[in-house]
Amino acid sequence: MLIVKMSDELKLPQKYLINTISSSNNRYKEFHILKRDGSQRLIQHPARRLKILQRWLAYREGSSIQKNALQHLGQKYLLKADFRDFFSSIKACDVEEVLIANSLAFAGVASTEDIATISKIVCRRGELVIGAPSSPIVSNVVMFELDRKISSVCQSLGVNYTRYADDLTFSCSRENVLFNVLEFIRRSVRDASSPRLTINEDKVHHASRKRRMRVTGLVLTTDSVISVGRQNKRFLRSLIHKHLAGALPPERSEYLLGYLSFVKGVEPSLLARLQSKYRFSLENGRLLPQHLQDDSSGAVTGGAV
Repeated sequence: MLIVKMSDELKLPQKYLINTISSSNNRYKEFHILKRDGSQRLIQHPARRLKILQRWLAYREGSSIQKNALQHLGQKYLLKADFRDFFSSIKACDVEEVLIANSLAFAGVASTEDIATISKIVCRRGELVIGAPSSPIVSNVVMFELDRKISSVCQSLGVNYTRYADDLTFSCSRENVLFNVLEFIRRSVRDASSPRLTINEDKVHHASRKRRMRVTGLVLTTDSVISVGRQNKRFLRSLIHKHLAGALPPERSEYLLGYLSFVKGVEPSLLARLQSKYRFSLENGRLLPQHLQDDSSGAVTGGAV
């Protein structure tokens, strides 16, 4: 049933899909990125043909780090924690278990016989991986019951709770409440049979308005504004300067455009200040000095940067 539906909607032959899924473990490119603590994080990036299936399977309107941070704006106290090796701790058996338990919700889309197929598409060697576009939504499905349990207790205590992948954030305006919440989270995670997760105790962090409060990389300022933070602003100014000087490689220029689009949504006043200072505009997915404008035909006049 699932293969037929995927074939119809993606306009791909069923044989092509079956071949892709059966060899999915070998359709990843591996590389490492440097983490803040100096250690290496393994990224397993799916090949294009597998990524298409993952995106189709897990598509929904996504959340964002901005939406996540907004839930904690204006609160006095903040608690942050995360899970150790979050995605790889979620196993294929966890995915299959939750799909079986909720099989009625997938009626007409996937049968119980399709559950193993779904698991092969979203897991590699029996676990979720960092790099697959399906991992965040699949992890949310697996985490639903634990999130519901945590949310219920937090709501009764007047505590805001959000989770963005492995980042857990709690906030409230009453002193000392979050210490009790942390103990409850530890017990809940320890007692959960699926998935088997572990709190990374090295990254448990309490903060208050007396110190800088940061949520999923964004700063909550004392005047209840979300900011990308001073360090990221310096980094962004450096990228803009290099781009306008023609010294930024194409792939970094693409990254800069994506980052500026993100800033436009998170901190639009920052984008306006940058445009005023460096005299550039964003037009048709390009960063241009202000003297370069598109004519009516869409051609750039004045020479591209």
